Amino acid sequence: MTASAPRSAYLHIPFCHRRCFYCDFAVVPLGDRADAFGGSGSGSIGAYLELLSAEINLSPQGPALATVYVGGGTPSLLRPDQIAALLQQLRGRFEFQDGAEITLEMDPATFERNDLHALIAAGVTRVSLGGQSFDDARLAALGRRHRKHDLLAACHWLQESLQVGGLQSWSLDLIRNL
Repeated sequence: MTASAPRSAYLHIPFCHRRCFYCDFAVVPLGDRADAFGGSGSGSIGAYLELLSAEINLSPQGPALATVYVGGGTPSLLRPDQIAALLQQLRGRFEFQDGAEITLEMDPATFERNDLHALIAAGVTRVSLGGQSFDDARLAALGRRHRKHDLLAACHWLQESLQVGGLQSWSLDLIRNL
C-alpha cells in the first residue's frame, strides 16, 4: 500500500437485543439485560469497548482514513457518548482525510432525534438504517422491536438532518420476501 492510498476502518459492535433469524453476522444477543448496558467499564458492552480501545491503540498507523464504518450487530445500542469516544480515539490514532465518511448502522428502535444530533456532533456523516420492512405484522414476526411508525420517524429525522447539513447521506435496509 502506498502512502497516498485511501484506507478504511471497520469497527464491529457485535451486540443486539436478539439474533434475527436471517442474520449470519457475529453477534452477541443481550436480551434486556440491564447489566450489559453499563458504563465504559461495566457490563458486556463496557468490557468489549475496553478491548476494542486496546485493539485500536495496537493498530499500525498508515495513510489517512477515507471511511470509517461502525457495523454490527446493532451499534446504535451504544450510547452516543460511547460512539463519540470511539471516534475520538480513532482520530487520536489515525489521520482522517478531509470529508471522510463515517457511517453508523442504526436500528429505528434504539435512538431518538436527540441521539441522532449527538452522533452527528460526534462526527457521524452517514447512517445505514436497518428498517427491514414497513409492515408491522412482518416486523413482529421477525421479532423486531420497532414498528412502522418508529421507522417513519427515524427516516424523517435522518432526512431532516440531511437537509440542514448534519448528515452527508443515509441509506435504508429493506428485506424483500421475508
